[in-house]
Amino acid sequence: MNNFIMKKLALYIIPAVCFLYSCKSHTVKQTGSSSAVKAPVYNKDSINRKDSSGRRQGIWVVYSKNGLPLTESHYKDNCLEGTCKAFDENGNVNAEIQYNRDTLDGEYRYFSVDGKPYLTKFYMMGILKAVKRYTTDGKVESIQVYDKDGNLIGNESAH
Repeated sequence: MNNFIMKKLALYIIPAVCFLYSCKSHTVKQTGSSSAVKAPVYNKDSINRKDSSGRRQGIWVVYSKNGLPLTESHYKDNCLEGTCKAFDENGNVNAEIQYNRDTLDGEYRYFSVDGKPYLTKFYMMGILKAVKRYTTDGKVESIQVYDKDGNLIGNESAH
């Protein structure tokens, strides 16, 4: 594989794999379910909580060894819900993902190290509907559109 393809794969796949790994299988220290137990706080909210049935609730944050967040996920009844974020080793957001009841639903945005979006995927109930790629100056480079089954039906370049 040439160097260009390897860089593109690294930009798209590494944030997604890191995020999914940390959300689904990474062990984090959890607090007790009793309101008398002092829970860790992140952005003024208790984090990494489970209810009396053992289901994840609220904000869950996984930290790197240097103490910066790797992921910030939102749970309701043990399902990913709302916006989840993945961070690079410097604490900068490199991906934002929308979930509805543990299913991709909405935008999945990837960011470059300078914070600009370089790829946005649009999902509806877990099915890929569109992909936008951006130039380094933030302009739309190309758009791909997918049918109800997630099959590519259109590809338009802005060039």
